[in-house]
Amino acid sequence: ALQALHEQILLENPNDIAAICIEPITGANGWLKPPVKYVQGIRALCDEYGILLICDEVMAGFGRTGKMFSFEHFEGVQPDIMTFAKGLTGSFLPLS
Repeated sequence: ALQALHEQILLENPNDIAAICIEPITGANGWLKPPVKYVQGIRALCDEYGILLICDEVMAGFGRTGKMFSFEHFEGVQPDIMTFAKGLTGSFLPLS
């Protein structure tokens, strides 16, 4: 899968790709955790080609996976941008 992503980046032209958005641990399809080396490989490809890595933490963030954010399960992976939403206030107070 990582090789396929690399080939797709080259096919699309890395200079035309602003970011890759991932959900480090997916929630909608059964809380699947990908291999650590796969997520590390995505980070490495982003670094190699100057592409931003965006981690979507809407479903898996704020302690739902045992760590504050799901990307923390993958050593050395730090997103450039992190998105989250509904879990921010824990439904205790409105945030707007």
